[in-house]
Amino acid sequence: MRRTHLRGIVLLLILSILLQMGVSAAERRETIAGLEIPDTWAHDALVFAVEEGILSGKGDKGLCPTDNATRAEMTAMIVRVIGAKPKNEKMPFIDCNRNSWYYEPMSAAYEMGIIYGTSDLTLSPNDNTTREQAFTILARAFQISGGDRAVLNDFSDGSSVGSYAVDAMAAMIQAGYVHGAKGKLNPKKNITRQELAQVLFEMLDDICRGEDATRDEYQNLLYAGTNPFPEGTVIHGDLIIPCDAQGEINLNGVTVEGRLIVFGDCTVFGGMIAEADLLSSCTLTGTIGTLKLIADGICVNLDGSAEETSISARHAVLQGAGSAGKVSNYGVGSTVSCAADAYEEKIDAGLDGVTITQTTFPTASYKQRTVQVTVRFDHVDNEHLYGVGRNNRLCSVKWYFNGEKVAENSKFALTEGAEQKASIAIPFTRQMPDSYPISVRLTYGEETKSIPIEVKIDKTNLDAYLTAVDIPTIHVLATIRYDYTTESGTKLKRGDTVYYLGYNCLQIPSTNEKCIRIPDSVYQIVDKTYYNNSITYSQTVAEAFVNNANNYSSKTKYLIWCSLYTQRVFIFQGEKGNWTLIMQGPCSTGVNSCPTRPGVHYVNGKYAKEEFGYYHLDYLTLFDGDIGFHTRLKLSYSSGWYDSRIGYPISHGCVRLYDEMAKFIYDNCDMGTAVVVW
Repeated sequence: MRRTHLRGIVLLLILSILLQMGVSAAERRETIAGLEIPDTWAHDALVFAVEEGILSGKGDKGLCPTDNATRAEMTAMIVRVIGAKPKNEKMPFIDCNRNSWYYEPMSAAYEMGIIYGTSDLTLSPNDNTTREQAFTILARAFQISGGDRAVLNDFSDGSSVGSYAVDAMAAMIQAGYVHGAKGKLNPKKNITRQELAQVLFEMLDDICRGEDATRDEYQNLLYAGTNPFPEGTVIHGDLIIPCDAQGEINLNGVTVEGRLIVFGDCTVFGGMIAEADLLSSCTLTGTIGTLKLIADGICVNLDGSAEETSISARHAVLQGAGSAGKVSNYGVGSTVSCAADAYEEKIDAGLDGVTITQTTFPTASYKQRTVQVTVRFDHVDNEHLYGVGRNNRLCSVKWYFNGEKVAENSKFALTEGAEQKASIAIPFTRQMPDSYPISVRLTYGEETKSIPIEVKIDKTNLDAYLTAVDIPTIHVLATIRYDYTTESGTKLKRGDTVYYLGYNCLQIPSTNEKCIRIPDSVYQIVDKTYYNNSITYSQTVAEAFVNNANNYSSKTKYLIWCSLYTQRVFIFQGEKGNWTLIMQGPCSTGVNSCPTRPGVHYVNGKYAKEEFGYYHLDYLTLFDGDIGFHTRLKLSYSSGWYDSRIGYPISHGCVRLYDEMAKFIYDNCDMGTAVVVW
C-alpha cells in the first residue's frame, strides 16, 4: 500500500539528520529491493513503482531510471499494474521470442487490445517509446477518453502531436496525468523509465493488493482486497479492480464518484457508482449511473440497476435480475435479456465474421520475380449497417512484405465475394529464405483483420541468375587534370574520375550525360585495363543475363552480347525474354586509348572485305558508327596473319573474332540486330 503522508514525514526526519551530519541531498541514496533509488524529482514515483513491483531492474545495471522505456518495458509496467496474464500465449509476430522476458506481458496486453502490432508481423518490443505513443497506450489501457482537443493549444508544440494521438493526449492532459515541461509536451521525444513511473504514480493514489482499504477517502484506487470498505468511504476518482482480484468486492456503503473499471472476473456487491466500465465478465449489484460493456465476449450479470447502458462490446451478454435503464446496443452479436426502460440497436457489424481467403498461389523465380496475389472477402454482414453511408463500408487493404507496406487500396468497398489483387516483387539473393513473410490487412475504422500470404519460391538456377546480375564490365578510367567546365555547364574538378569512351568523349558517372567532348589536355587515361579472359559464362548464366537480369530486346531474331570483362562474344536467337544462346567465342576489344564503347547498339552496315594496304579484314559488321565485328587481321599479298592475337583488348575499337563467328554475324545478323557491349 502506498502511504504518501507517512513517507513525507519520514523523509523530512532523514533529511534533518543528514543535514546535521553534513551530508548533502545529492549524496543521499535509498535502496529498495536491492535497487538504488536516486534522490531526484522522480524519487517518490520510483519508490512507488519498485515497491509495487511495477518497475524492476535491468539485470546487473540497476534501475536505470533515465534510460528510454522500450515498448516491452512500458507494456510490462502496465500489465503489472492491472495484474493481467495471457490466456493464449501465441502471438503472430516474428520479432517476439517466446523465451524472452517480455513475451508473457506483451501477449497479455495484445490479447486485451492495449497494444497493437507495428505491422502485421512485428510488435517491435525493443523500440523506444515516444511520449505520445506511451500516453495513447495508457489512455487505451485505462479507458481514458473524452478530452477536449483545445487543451493542446496551451502548449507551444501541441500542433505537432500525431493525429492518432490527439484525442488520447487531450484526455490524459484533462485528467491531470500529463503536464508537459516548460510549456511543451515533447510528443516525439522518447519517454524514460522514470517518466513512465511518474505518470503511473499520478494515476494511482493507492494500491491495495492482498490488504484492506482502511481510509475513508481516496482519489484513484486500485483494489484487490476481500474485506468491506469502511462505511461511508468515498472514492473521488476511479476504482480499478485488477485482473488478479479474487472473488467478491464489497462496496456496500461506498460511493465511487469517478468510474468503476473492472479488469477481473469478480462479483461487485453494492455501491453507488457514477460509471462502470467493464473489461471483464462480472456480476454487479449496486446502483450505477452509466454502465458500459467494452470488452468483446464478456458476460455481465446485472442484479443491481443502471440509469443507462452502452454496449460497444461484440458478442457480449447482459443478463440478470436487475434493470439496465436506457440501453444503446452498438455491439454486433451482443444480447440483452435483463429488464430495460428502453432499448435501441445501433449496430454496424463492421468486420465481424468477415473471412479473407487467398485464391491464387503464385510461384516466384528469378525468371518471374514479380508475382500477383489475389484474396477474396466472404461472410460480409450486409444487415447491420448503422451509420454506414450508402450501405457501403469503405475499408483499406494493405499488403506487407517483410514488414514493409508494398501496396494499398485506401477506398476498398467491402462487399460479399469482393477480391483484391497486388503485385509483389520478390528480391532474389544468394542467402534468400525459402519463403518471405507476406500478409494482407483489411482495416475498417479501428478494426483490422489479416492473413499471411503464401508465395512459393523456386530457386532453380538461382546462382546463375545472381551471377548474371553481378556481371562486371570494363570502364576505361580517366582522371581530370585541372578544373574545367563543359559546354553544357557541367563542372569537372581536378582529380575527378570519369569514363573514357574514345575520340575525346567522356562519360561522367554522377550525371545522365552519356558523351561529353572535351580537349584531350583536360584528362589523362589510366593505363591499367581490368579484364579476366579465364572466365567463361555458362549457357544458363548468359541467358539469364540477357533475359532476366536485363531483359534486352532486338529488332531481329538475333541478339549479340560482347562481354568486355571476359573478352568473349555471345550470340542468341529468339525474342525478348526468350533468348537462347547458340554460339560463343573469344574476342579482342579496343585498347584504353580506343575503347569499345559500352551500351546497346544496332547493326548498321556490312562490308565483306576491308583493305588496309598490306593487311585486310573480312566480314565487317558495323554496330557503332564505324566500329564493328570482323576477323583477325590478315596479310593482303600472301597467306598468313598480319595479327592473329585474340582474347584481350588490342584493337582500335572494333571487335576481332575468329572467322567462323565473324562470318555467322555477317551472314545472319541483319540491320537492327541489337549489340550489347558490357
